[in-house]
Amino acid sequence: MTPGSIAVILQRGLMRRTLLPAVICLVIMALVMAKGQEQALGRQNEELAKRLAHYVEHYMSGVWRGLEHFADSSSGSGRPVRKEALGGMLGLAAQLERVMLVDRTNTVVGSVPPAPEGVDFPIRFDESSGRRLLLSRPIYSAQTGKTTVYIGVKTLNSETLVAELDLSEMTANIETLAAFGLGEVVVCDAYGNVISHPDERQVATQANLGGQRLFSMDLGSSGYAIFEEDEGIYLGTRAPVNELGWKVMVSTPVGVALAPLLAPVVGAAVLMGVVFLVLTLMLRRELNRRIVRPMAAAVRGLDALSPGTQYQPSQEPAFSELARFEKAIVDMGGRIREGEAILRENERRFRALFEQAAVGLTQCTLEGRYLRANRRFQQIVGYDIEELRRMTFRDITEPSDIPPEEIGLAGLQSGAEAYHEQEKRYLRKDGSQVWVHLTLSSVRGEDGHPLYFIGVAEDITARKTAEQALRASLAEKEVLLREIHHRVKNNLQVISSLLYLQSDHLQDPEALEMFQESRNRISSMALVHEELYRSGDLSSVPVEPYLQRLVPRLLAAACDGRDISCKLDVDQVQLVVDQAIPFGLIVNELVTNALKHAFKGRERGEVAVTVRQTGSEVALRVEDDGVGLPPDFDLEGTATLGMQLVVQLAMQLRGRLWVADGTGAAFECVFQAKEPSRNEPR
Repeated sequence: MTPGSIAVILQRGLMRRTLLPAVICLVIMALVMAKGQEQALGRQNEELAKRLAHYVEHYMSGVWRGLEHFADSSSGSGRPVRKEALGGMLGLAAQLERVMLVDRTNTVVGSVPPAPEGVDFPIRFDESSGRRLLLSRPIYSAQTGKTTVYIGVKTLNSETLVAELDLSEMTANIETLAAFGLGEVVVCDAYGNVISHPDERQVATQANLGGQRLFSMDLGSSGYAIFEEDEGIYLGTRAPVNELGWKVMVSTPVGVALAPLLAPVVGAAVLMGVVFLVLTLMLRRELNRRIVRPMAAAVRGLDALSPGTQYQPSQEPAFSELARFEKAIVDMGGRIREGEAILRENERRFRALFEQAAVGLTQCTLEGRYLRANRRFQQIVGYDIEELRRMTFRDITEPSDIPPEEIGLAGLQSGAEAYHEQEKRYLRKDGSQVWVHLTLSSVRGEDGHPLYFIGVAEDITARKTAEQALRASLAEKEVLLREIHHRVKNNLQVISSLLYLQSDHLQDPEALEMFQESRNRISSMALVHEELYRSGDLSSVPVEPYLQRLVPRLLAAACDGRDISCKLDVDQVQLVVDQAIPFGLIVNELVTNALKHAFKGRERGEVAVTVRQTGSEVALRVEDDGVGLPPDFDLEGTATLGMQLVVQLAMQLRGRLWVADGTGAAFECVFQAKEPSRNEPR
């Protein structure tokens, strides 16, 4: 874009700094005036709606009072209303189209003008207040062709005096009262049926406005609301006619409401325009004389400079900023010469650093063609710079390593990644392969678009060879460790089998029980090594499958045909080997004790084993629904080997062991789970 002159820039800046505030002030003034007009019109419409609602209520109440007076004077003290008196009532109230008398069985017994008598009265009133009845939904009158509403009063002898009321007089009065405002007035019943409307067709067709937004809108604390209806925007309010359940709604088009504001806003805009024009002309003249012309002379002096010459500042600058500007030009010329010398030195250092770096450095186009490569990269791949310039990275890369690098280059080019790293294999000129750790980054121009890629390649062939040897060694050690666990498990099973064979020669029940308990303890330890042998992780034992195999074995060995079940509820807990063995022995002892002592004299029972982990804390709970512990039971002072072993094992886990509350006997042990050692194979 061609820059404009200082005169144009100053003029445009002047316009922006004067015209924009003027426009903003004008808009703010218009908004404030519009808000004030809106509030004033809203209050005016609200007052009009209340006044008209009071008028409607007063008008209808007058008609009712006439009917009540007629009913009371005609019926006397409980006597039926005389049918021949109905005509007199019709003559007294010109707004009544018909008067009927309905008895307590809802049968028409008299009508003026005449109508069929002895038939069921079809009207069911929907509003009532004391003696007064109302059917607010408009009814088309077959006699006069007008739309009317039915009202009624209860007589002293429970008859109903019904009148067909023509509301044209009330509508005319409403229009007269509403002429002093700007709004359109509509009267509806509680269900949205039009009672009175400026357009008589709306009443004649018995329109329903129940779906109009103003009918059901929450007006809030302001008493009015802005709403959209029939592709127009209106300011509306409404007031209830309390005794009738009717609503008086007043709405005004927003355009009509804001029309009075047009003249003051236009006047303010014209005044601001005149002031702005005068100020602009005055300021423009001063700017040309004091700034534009001296600056133009300085620019002509700069244009006249020949290469290698120095700018000569003015002897008497027109303003102080111009003097500082000319001094800055002179200083800048000296700094440019110094900067050129520094750039030449930096270029020399960069070239030395690029060429002598201990890692391979490359510069590639966006298509992957080599532009530059230092000596170390040439040594890594075995090609000189001229050969590389005729190649892309795909020509010297192992085919299986090309797709990841292309994905990385696409991410760098789109800006999704700041850099891309990968380990890949280059195909050397002599046919061999070399492993490198490659880091790629993009260099972008001032517009943000990538220009080329920079690559850093570190030869990691020796490290890869060492990793492969180490991986093979670790695999051998893992196989060996797995075999050790397998053999330890087998040896423990041999010991368990020897104890079983030896127990065949024992007759003493206590000795047999001791042998069985020893076999159970050995079996629980053997299960730990078996789970390690089965698991892919040799550093820890999963508790859930371990208990799912241990507890059923204990039940099978000690139930003696009784119906004893065990409920397991175990979290996903992992224990290292030196915690898994004492943990399993504790479970072995507590479950065995429950099976031996909790269900004496019973054929049914349940043992529950629960394991929970919160953070690094593991909580074990073993509970039964048996006979419970003796009153004098002392956990620390017990003489049985099993409980002494449980106490010692809990101390070995550095945990807390206590007797908990439960249906029968309950024990809880809480300890901290260790993290698997980093020295243990995985």
